[in-house]
Amino acid sequence: MPDKHFIDLVGTACPMNFVRIKIALDKLGPGASLEVRLDGRGAAEEVTRSLEDQGYRVSRIREEMGAAEITVVKY
Repeated sequence: MPDKHFIDLVGTACPMNFVRIKIALDKLGPGASLEVRLDGRGAAEEVTRSLEDQGYRVSRIREEMGAAEITVVKY
């Protein structure tokens, strides 16, 4: 079963939310997933584009109580 991790970045502005996600991903092994909570859909979409440009796969985006969560898989 793949390794799963979580980071809450609500209140963290761009580009620092992307930087903190990259730091967290660098610590994970291949196949691990990182769930990230962000400030709404706009932040999630922006971070998703940046991660996909870097070669990561974002497997889902969902909204919950004013925040958005994405799941990033490291390959």
